[in-house]
Amino acid sequence: MSEAARPQSYERLLEIGTGDGYQTTILNTLATTVVTVEVVDELRERAAVLLTNLGYNNVTALAANDELGAPSLGPYDVILISAAAPAIPPPLIKQLVIGGRIVISVSSYWSQELTVATRTIDDLAQHSLGDCRFVPSLGPYGFEP
Repeated sequence: MSEAARPQSYERLLEIGTGDGYQTTILNTLATTVVTVEVVDELRERAAVLLTNLGYNNVTALAANDELGAPSLGPYDVILISAAAPAIPPPLIKQLVIGGRIVISVSSYWSQELTVATRTIDDLAQHSLGDCRFVPSLGPYGFEP
């Protein structure tokens, strides 16, 4: 996902799904600013401590809430979502700059495609990188529990 996003050193990134913070540490070395959002408090807190102990000071770790992503800290050049969804959530598209990229696993609950989409002035240009399988996202833009 990180490679597919092609992050540049001057860009702002949003990561949805911090998990243990592994990808966050990679993103931190590739971009100016990383905002990461996690729904599981214990994972987010553990990752935040790890990132601080490693000296990563350009990462903001936030708890997920009803607002998808972190629009108040955007817009973003790159958004990576570490969970599958039926489609690219419109609220995340709105948080991308024109020319910004979003990487997400989309399609059905059991079979997905890793998709890279670039925001254009009036649409999204999308292409598939192939089959994959991610944990399902839940909530308004995710799958039914």
